[in-house]
Amino acid sequence: MPYRKYMKALNNHNQMMQKQCKKHINQYVQCHMMDGKVYEGYVEKVDKQNIYLIIEVKYKKKPGMSQPRQYLGFPEPGLGFERIILPLHFLTAVSLVPY
Repeated sequence: MPYRKYMKALNNHNQMMQKQCKKHINQYVQCHMMDGKVYEGYVEKVDKQNIYLIIEVKYKKKPGMSQPRQYLGFPEPGLGFERIILPLHFLTAVSLVPY
C-alpha cells in the first residue's frame, strides 16, 4: 500500500475513533485494542491522537495488615484509580459497559 493511502486510511480511522470516543466522555467503557487487550474505565478526555482512561486498580496488601480498614472510602487498602493513555490508531472498538 502506498504511503499516502496508508496515511489517509490511518487518519480516517483516527477521526472515526475520536468521534466515537467523544460520545462516551465521562462514561464507563470497554476499549478493544488491535493486540487483543481490553481495557475498562471511564473516558476522561479525547484528543486527536489519544484517549485518556481512568481505570480502577487493586494493589497488593502490605504484609502484616490483619484487619481491613477504611481508606478514603475504599473498603480495603490498595484500591484506587490510575490514568492511562491509549493511542487511537491501536483502538478497534469502544463500547459502553453496563454496571
